[in-house]
Amino acid sequence: MYSADSSDEEQRQRRRSRSHQRHKMPTYSGKERWEPFALKFERIMKDNRWSNRKTDYAAVCYCLVGDALEYADELPRTLGFTKLKNKLKERFNDKDVTLVARREQHCEKQEEIETLAEVALRIQTLSGDGFAHADNTTKNQVATEAFLKGCREKMAAQRPMERNPKTVHKALKYIKASVANQRALFGSRAPHNPSRQV
Repeated sequence: MYSADSSDEEQRQRRRSRSHQRHKMPTYSGKERWEPFALKFERIMKDNRWSNRKTDYAAVCYCLVGDALEYADELPRTLGFTKLKNKLKERFNDKDVTLVARREQHCEKQEEIETLAEVALRIQTLSGDGFAHADNTTKNQVATEAFLKGCREKMAAQRPMERNPKTVHKALKYIKASVANQRALFGSRAPHNPSRQV
């Protein structure tokens, strides 16, 4: 006959094994970005209430394939979970993403069919990637300047630039107002594309 304690323990183990099956474990080869994999893995870890460092280490290794698995296999087994994660991040994190994003941002221009809101969103995304480790104030300043420089309507962007808006949202608001003012003053002679401008 089983005791109540062993029966409870068996039920907990069954629940844990079922909870492992709730989430499909992500795989990581080293060719894709590290952050999305790490984020998903840590969420699964939290959902499954894994806290045993050996289990966590084994689970990360279970998710690795290709180059990432070969690299982890060369590391000492005594490394520990946190150090393993840091080593994988250091080895496979795409350091070129920030450099490429910063360079792309400098030459971004509003496309002919692109609205101001669309170009603003695109440039904010590039700023987030290009200046990932910068504080929000710096990211906003860089994105706002790139947005204003990249607008097709240079006259409409000049006034907001002189007002030195702190965010892309404020710059977008100022440009929309400036475009509306140009339309009111100059009518259809104003250099703009009314169907896609706002």
